[in-house]
Amino acid sequence: MIKFFRHIRKSLIQENKISKYFKYAIGEILLVVIGILIALQVNNWNEKRNEEKKTQTIYGIITKDLESDIVNINGIIDLYKKREPYLKHVLDNKLTKEDYADSTYFNLITYAPRVSVSTRGFNLLKNYANDDAVKDSLQISLTEFYTLTIGRFEFLHDYMVKDIEDNFSNWKNNYTWYPDYVLRKNLDQFIEYTLDNPNYKSRVANYYFVHYRVSINYLEEFMSQAEFTLKKLKNESK
Repeated sequence: MIKFFRHIRKSLIQENKISKYFKYAIGEILLVVIGILIALQVNNWNEKRNEEKKTQTIYGIITKDLESDIVNINGIIDLYKKREPYLKHVLDNKLTKEDYADSTYFNLITYAPRVSVSTRGFNLLKNYANDDAVKDSLQISLTEFYTLTIGRFEFLHDYMVKDIEDNFSNWKNNYTWYPDYVLRKNLDQFIEYTLDNPNYKSRVANYYFVHYRVSINYLEEFMSQAEFTLKKLKNESK
């Protein structure tokens, strides 16, 4: 093709057709410019297509993360609700020695599930956004959702663990039955403590506040927001 254009230029010069040569030269330049613009446009289309493909892949990972998180958090909520009657039984002053036939009472205020969310997809999204990719409304919404959720769950986990650590620390420093309790050797003195000592009821009340008044509210709010976010993700992938 280049040889063909070169041949035309040479013929026009040899025939002394200068005006036609200039017209031809301008036309050739226009053709080159148009070719460059088309190439740039095609390149932009390819880049945009690659970006959309990468974004959809990330959205797919986040979708799976959220589906798994919803199942896990829903399981934690169900577990809390199953344990709630035990706490109310103590708070209503109905606990008896016979109740300890159910081993749940031995660990009533020394257990906290790990509350967290999967961040694999969100981390990919953050890295992608840091590469100066255009942020659409869904990316912004996901960033806000995960930033809030991660912060809340970290606070929640620390809050719950601190409450449980305080229970163990208090028992270790103040009660001679503590070694037997942790070794599960002789639990009679621990049972007497839970039946007669007001310190235990106070700790049950605090556990109930931390895990039920605070935690479940956060978890149920997460479920609502996660299901809404999941719906937006699935609509985006259609």
